[in-house]
Amino acid sequence: MFNVTPEAAEEVKKSSPTPNPGETLALRIAARQLPNGELEYVMGFDEQRELDLEMAIMGLNILIGHHSRDLLEGYTLDYVALETGEKAFIFIPPNAESTDKNSEASA
Repeated sequence: MFNVTPEAAEEVKKSSPTPNPGETLALRIAARQLPNGELEYVMGFDEQRELDLEMAIMGLNILIGHHSRDLLEGYTLDYVALETGEKAFIFIPPNAESTDKNSEASA
């Protein structure tokens, strides 16, 4: 299962491209493990493909490809203020002990 906070859902909706009539785009979320063990995250609007996991969360259509499913299991997408005053999407792992979102991995 993948989760999205209300803040992240609202920001995704604001940045969603206006599709052509009859065209449906969803938010694709992907992850890959780097050689050093860290995860790299990617997001973008896309069409559904074969083997995608499709979820409806907080009014969003979310797509996760089969290669990313295990890596993103239990993660939460959030949109938070950073120390620099900017805002960014972050991915919070399921076993995060800290409630300080600024210390989590960012997109």
